[in-house]
Amino acid sequence: MKRQISIENTDIYYDLILKNKKNISIKINSNGHLIIYAPIGISLAYIEKLLIRKKKWIIKNLNIVNNNPYNLKNSIIFLGNKYDIKLEITQKESICLDSEFIYIKSKSIDYKYIQNLLGSWYKEQAEKILFDRVNILSNYCRLYPSNIIIKDQKTRWGSCSSKKEIRLNWRLILMPNSIIDYIIIHELCHLKIMNHSSDFWELVKIYVPNYREYKKWLNENGSLIMSVK
Repeated sequence: MKRQISIENTDIYYDLILKNKKNISIKINSNGHLIIYAPIGISLAYIEKLLIRKKKWIIKNLNIVNNNPYNLKNSIIFLGNKYDIKLEITQKESICLDSEFIYIKSKSIDYKYIQNLLGSWYKEQAEKILFDRVNILSNYCRLYPSNIIIKDQKTRWGSCSSKKEIRLNWRLILMPNSIIDYIIIHELCHLKIMNHSSDFWELVKIYVPNYREYKKWLNENGSLIMSVK
């Protein structure tokens, strides 16, 4: 059920979903849509009073999602660069880049369909580019993993196991090359030191002398990138 409420002179649209549950939950999805899950039989007046009480949280988080440059709108981010979208509806699907545009050929104009199509393309690119970078940087550092795995990790950019396997988040493909290399080197260094002691950071510093700049960049941009589906 689609509803509308005015909060601080702004009309906000939301989806109301009634379920067999006890409590009301408020969610904002990655597309910037406000969704309210509420118990069957609850009054609309009660729901809207709750939304007004939560107005600061709602407005703050709607702004965060809607202003996130990593979310699909009229452009995308790839390797830290912005590309405007050129969309064509066709039976033969493909995605390709030039210096300015990303050309998306899709069977459907549906937002979710295109988002999934782009997500699959991102993951394909991650497999190619991240594998290549790990191999190059392994030779540079002389630190060699037993295996490289690209994952859809929800909270980590990468990890290194006791079996010397390195796992990397496919979302690294959204970041500039310098940040990608820092994260990969960080995990390669864990092949030698499996903790974050001062010795570990001294090892990282040998290969990435300005690693603190990259840590700062991740602190400022990481949550936006991690929210990309």
